[in-house]
Amino acid sequence: MNEQNIHLLEQYRKALDETAIVSKTDKHGIITFVNDKFCKISGYSEEELIGKPHNIVRHPDTPKSLFKELWKTILAKKTFKGIIKNRKKDGSYYYVDSTIIPIMNENGEIIEFIAVRYDVTELIDKRQEAIAANRAKEVFLSRISHELRTPLNAIIGFSQILENKDDIPEYAKSFLNKIKTSGKHLLALINEMIDFSKISSGNIKYTPHHFKVNGFLNDIKEKIYPIAKEKSIDLIIPNIEEDTIIGDHNLLKVAITSLLINAIKLSPNNHNIYLSFIKEHNKGVFTIDYFGNKIDEDEAKILSKQVDDIYYNNTQNPMALNLELSIAKKVIDLHNGKLSIISKDKKNSFIISIPLKDKL
Repeated sequence: MNEQNIHLLEQYRKALDETAIVSKTDKHGIITFVNDKFCKISGYSEEELIGKPHNIVRHPDTPKSLFKELWKTILAKKTFKGIIKNRKKDGSYYYVDSTIIPIMNENGEIIEFIAVRYDVTELIDKRQEAIAANRAKEVFLSRISHELRTPLNAIIGFSQILENKDDIPEYAKSFLNKIKTSGKHLLALINEMIDFSKISSGNIKYTPHHFKVNGFLNDIKEKIYPIAKEKSIDLIIPNIEEDTIIGDHNLLKVAITSLLINAIKLSPNNHNIYLSFIKEHNKGVFTIDYFGNKIDEDEAKILSKQVDDIYYNNTQNPMALNLELSIAKKVIDLHNGKLSIISKDKKNSFIISIPLKDKL
């Protein structure tokens, strides 16, 4: 090896040392080398580590099954990759994204292992904080929804009873109708919040089955009617062939209902909304057409591309991406589908495209 190659290798080693946590062990797992980053993150000196088994930094929270799989992999002369929780000298923890590579001699025999690791503690901590926050949010929403649903259902029920009485003046009936409609709207919003909480936290299962599109769309129309009625909007569903498709009937209903609620919000009074379905190139395509302010092309791209952070609050914007759209996008992702927006003049369209399956 010439001097130039030696110089290059030295630079490569220096670059690796400055960015990664590196260690070497013999074939029995006894540490033979550690770099400065290993010492810094673990809190041990080089002298305290050399000659010790690598489990000196093992954290008791890390399951034995992981290390069993690790050794099985590297003894089979394969590279192991995984995230491992380790323990520092002072007892605190750190997470490392680890790659462990077996090194072999000319006879193909393992002589040592080299491990390259990166500190991912902050990333894992934030992820776990997000999971805990989602759980707390779900518990909170579940409790508050119960507290709100019970009196709301009572208000809706009593207003319906009073509305049907003959001795109630017409002006009072109109007020009762508004109470009932507003109550149903609020109930729908509470249900949306619960749906979003379940979907965003991953606590919802994708359960596909066969269902008929006609009945499915008519169920949605009936569900959306009270909200559309407030703005004198009618939901038009053209004649559709008696198609049967495979998908999660309940989740798709949540997605399409959410998009329809958004379309109603953005539509002027006394304008119809159209909901249709066609089979096209091995895909089932649901389309919602409505008339309203033209959607900005950049915002349409944001909705079509982003998955987790697609909603924000912007009251100055005619197309404020929101809770309903976020719910719909997540459900469609569960179906390996695509949600698109098309805007031409004042006609806007939400298009849901999902792959059609031949069997469950």
